[in-house]
Formats: sequence, structure tokens, C-alpha cells
Amino acid sequence: MFFRIFVTSTQVVTRHCTSASRFLRYGRNVLTGTLCALCSGLLIVWSSMAPGPAYGAHQPKKPEISELEIMATADALRVFATLTNGFTDTMRQGIKNGIPVTFTFHLECEQLTPSGAYTKLIATSATHRLSYDSLKGLYLVEKNTHQSSPESFSSLDAAEKEMSQVNGLYLLPLSDLNGTTFKVRMKVELVKKTLPLKLHIILPFFALWDFETSWKTTQFQLKSYGKQ
Repeated sequence: MFFRIFVTSTQVVTRHCTSASRFLRYGRNVLTGTLCALCSGLLIVWSSMAPGPAYGAHQPKKPEISELEIMATADALRVFATLTNGFTDTMRQGIKNGIPVTFTFHLECEQLTPSGAYTKLIATSATHRLSYDSLKGLYLVEKNTHQSSPESFSSLDAAEKEMSQVNGLYLLPLSDLNGTTFKVRMKVELVKKTLPLKLHIILPFFALWDFETSWKTTQFQLKSYGKQ
């Protein structure tokens, strides 16, 4: 009798173990299927938003500062500059979908000393922000320099042009300049933190938005602007 009970108990335990094993295998299969579906979904998103044939056989040109000029007004130095190739098709599509873009223009001014070395006078920056108002169908460009309100544009091309230009940015008062030879350099970078919800981490194709130009430098003589 004891032997029969022992055997029966063993069969029950074995039956329960088998059921538990099947349940674990089932759960593992469900989890694997879910992960595969998630990965497939991300790949679909990647394929739909990453740069495609629109770029053609050639890679997009590297962003650069094509022009950098310094002008002396009656009381200050002012900067004029142009960024070229600052936008890609992926960025344009993102802007139309409501993702803002911010460029930061970094500026440094140095003065030539009697010893022949340059000393830094100022390091500053200016930001330009481009966003899309889907309700009004307008592109808005906001600069933290002299504008009291954003400028609006009906076309993205016009907004990009305004975003890429620095027109008369105040740099230094002439009273702060004692020498005659100076140089100004500038670089531009895309501000990553403007991408919402850290999408540049969640979806790696947003790394394509990331850029920083090399420094563009211009040297000038102040006396050429009328200061003797």
C-alpha cells in the first residue's frame, strides 16, 4: 500500500513539474515573440524616417560656414556669417512633423599683443531656433539676439535661409579694442537637447541630426575700418 501511494505521489509531482516546464517554455516563447515584434517595429520606423533614395548616390554635403565678415559701425564690431548645408532631408521631415531645430553659433574674438601672441577678448554665442506651427502652416525662426518675436515664413526654404544667416550680430564695443590686429572665429552646432523625449537615444537615426562645423577664422585690421 505504501509503495502504491509513493508511486502515485511521484506521478503527481512529475505531472506538475511537466506542466510547469511547459508553462515556462510557453512564457519564454511569448516573450521572444514580443521582442521580435518590437525590433521589427523599430526597423520599420527606421526605414520610414532614415535618409533614403532622396539623397541619391552621393552623401549630403558637410555643414560649413561659407562666409564670415566683421564690420565696424560707429560704436561696435558686428558679425555677418552664413551657414551652408545645415539641413538634410531627414531634418526637414522632422521639422514638418513638429520637431524643432536649434543652431548655436559660437564666437570668439582675439587681439594680437605686442609679444606676437593672441589674447582672447570675448567668447559668446547666439542661438537660432526653427519650429513649425501646424495650425497656421507657418515656419517660425526665433533668435536670441535682437528679435522681440519670432519671424514667420510660409516656406521652409525661406525659414532655412534665415536660420543659417547671422546679420549684424553685436560682438564688442569699439571702446574695448586697443590694438589694431584682431581675429574672430566661429563654429556652429546643432543643439541635441532640442530633440524631444531623448529621441536621439531611443532611435539612433537621430544621430544624423548631430553636427558641429569646424572653426571659421577671419583676421582683420581695425584701422581699415577707420580707427587710427
